[in-house]
Amino acid sequence: MTLKKRGQMPATLIITLLSLSGCTNESTNLDQTAVAESTVRLYSENCSICHGISGQGDGKAAVGLINALQPFSNKLTLHERVHTISKGVEQMPPWGAYLTEHQIEQLAIYVSLLGDQS
Repeated sequence: MTLKKRGQMPATLIITLLSLSGCTNESTNLDQTAVAESTVRLYSENCSICHGISGQGDGKAAVGLINALQPFSNKLTLHERVHTISKGVEQMPPWGAYLTEHQIEQLAIYVSLLGDQS
């Protein structure tokens, strides 16, 4: 598979992985392409400022953090990722009050995919 930019995944791969994980809600007829695109957009708008576009911890805001961010890895389970995004950890703020459970699950899966590329 050839990626245009490091950290960018084809929408079809994201759609497949989100649907296999159960994060797409077929009972409400959500368009899976829109789900994948909204997850990438959500990450870009809320996470990449610190974590970087490719999840390497090289976002513009990461420079001033006390503890340097490490690239995403797959040391955490999906449940642990969801918890981290929801509740925050160390310098990372909690997103549970701002994002839906569904959005948090999608982000957790997306971050796992970025970790796979490291």
